[in-house]
Amino acid sequence: MELMSAIRKNKPTLAVEFLFGLYFHVFFPKFGIISVSVLGTVVVETDIDGSRFIARFIDNQRIEGAIPVLVDTALRFAHKNISKKT
Repeated sequence: MELMSAIRKNKPTLAVEFLFGLYFHVFFPKFGIISVSVLGTVVVETDIDGSRFIARFIDNQRIEGAIPVLVDTALRFAHKNISKKT
């Protein structure tokens, strides 16, 4: 395992934690994906009088897990929320 740089000083490396760890967010809470789908193309819009408001959310999801889970779930979220009109 040390030859493959999976373990250093008898501890798993950060890459191993990210790829194979079940819940590395305990140690790195900011490592995740927040996916948001909004109606239209702009997240923050300006009203006639200049006041700003946030566009209506259609769907949002916080994605956590190992990197393969993050990628798979994010891609599923994107495919679910992509417009399929031609």
